[in-house]
Amino acid sequence: MGTSSAGSTPFVHAIAHFLEAIVCGKDIAPYGATFEDGYRCAVVCDAILQSAASGRREEIHVRVRGKAMKYCGKVVVTLKPGVFDPQGMTIRNALHALSYREVEEVETGKYFRVTLEARTREEAERRVREMCDQLLANPVIEQYTFEVQEIR
Repeated sequence: MGTSSAGSTPFVHAIAHFLEAIVCGKDIAPYGATFEDGYRCAVVCDAILQSAASGRREEIHVRVRGKAMKYCGKVVVTLKPGVFDPQGMTIRNALHALSYREVEEVETGKYFRVTLEARTREEAERRVREMCDQLLANPVIEQYTFEVQEIR
């Protein structure tokens, strides 16, 4: 099996530069890719594979040089099924009095918008879930849903 020396020369130089950077503790950039660049490529490749498997578009989230990013958590808290909602009944009755007779049921709840910093989307989701479990929702009578989006 033969190789072309002309095609391998840039590759050999890149590997030599990479190894020198590791041994000497030098920054590999701007002459070559960094470990962060490799991480980002891996994230993109993973998203491509997940997208191909699911047939859906996958979101890509990468941290920027280890720094925290800002996220927005949107939380909706509602009463669990079967829990009486007197405020919802009052609103439904008031809507009927205003000639909105088509209204069958009104469920009340709470909405929270939480801005936070985290290194990854998973960390932001974990923290928002903890906030819901510890303070934002009463686990005896309430349930919650949330979504987390990166703020750009």
